[in-house]
Amino acid sequence: MSRYRWAFNIRLWNPTDEEWKRAISLISRTELDRISKFVFLDDRKRALVGRLSIRAAICNGLRVPWDKIELSRTSKGKPCLTEEFISKYPNASGYNFNISHQGDYVVLAAEDGSNVGIDVMKIELPRSNKTVEEFFHTMRKLFTPSEWSYINSAIDQHMKLTNFYRLWTLKESYLKATGQGISLDLQFLDFSNFSPLTLENVQTSTRVSTYLTLQYDWLFEESYIDANHIVSVAINGLSPSTMKLQVMEVSNLIHIATYEEHSS
Repeated sequence: MSRYRWAFNIRLWNPTDEEWKRAISLISRTELDRISKFVFLDDRKRALVGRLSIRAAICNGLRVPWDKIELSRTSKGKPCLTEEFISKYPNASGYNFNISHQGDYVVLAAEDGSNVGIDVMKIELPRSNKTVEEFFHTMRKLFTPSEWSYINSAIDQHMKLTNFYRLWTLKESYLKATGQGISLDLQFLDFSNFSPLTLENVQTSTRVSTYLTLQYDWLFEESYIDANHIVSVAINGLSPSTMKLQVMEVSNLIHIATYEEHSS
């Protein structure tokens, strides 16, 4: 099994000094230097868990030794495997993964043979905005008229925010899957055919049009992690089956690395 949908609640991970030392020993010096630049502990935890989850997916999914994994970034900043690593492990060619972290969670999606992007958002009004209307006004250029109609069709302010973040994660997941990064004009993407989301289901009915042309080769998995966090996964091509996010403990990542060390 090399396809994954993982979620980690960083608020529930309160490592001891020894546990933290063990965790950072499992990443590269470059990764550690990058993480150490964050001022706040929660930001360091998000970044560290993100890197550990990528390595765990590669180690587990491709059966590659943990300490042999070589990671780089694309010109747009998306984590990827190095060309040298792929030349050593041909089964890694076409293996795609992506992470996102916001609010209480770090999430990962991994696919073998399909481009994939994932995005998570906490459903809340930013501190810099006093009202939903004010927030929406500052973000008015992000969505098409039909998308704004969907957002504002909700019965109350909280559901309007939910619809907003649903569309936000859809756009972000698509851009991350294509490797484009943040675009100045997100209106070239137009999402439609929404079905209701519940805490129990993974919704896959949503469709995307780019420059007014419906794209049939994209699948979107939408779900809640909990009542306050919404996630979208974008997959280019038909996925073998819909996957539900698996909420895991950070200790699972340490276990994968430890098991690999003892078995190699």
